Amino acid sequence: MTQLKVYVRIKIRSTLEVGMHSFEHQLEADVSQMELNGLVVALNENPEVHDILVQLPLPVHLNESEIIKAIDPSKDVDGFHLLNVRGSNVRKAKARLCTPQGCMMMLRQT
Repeated sequence: MTQLKVYVRIKIRSTLEVGMHSFEHQLEADVSQMELNGLVVALNENPEVHDILVQLPLPVHLNESEIIKAIDPSKDVDGFHLLNVRGSNVRKAKARLCTPQGCMMMLRQT
């Protein structure tokens, strides 16, 4: 099993352990830009989906910046959307950014 698959599996298991629902969409490597954009739009519009994390890097034929721009900034967990990068201060970001928040939690606990 590749390191990426292990990493994704651990993220899914961790979300479930803390009581969160996790939806995984495994797409074929040859997925089209239009199909991936459509999935992101559907996730943005789904009220059951609170956060979106697109596992990067994407296959080379896909435009990562286009996908990142398609994510609703309020659901952008990685904080890669331009509106979240500009407000990279955790308190100003549109979404709950997982890495900075996790670091802050660790700092508070130690």
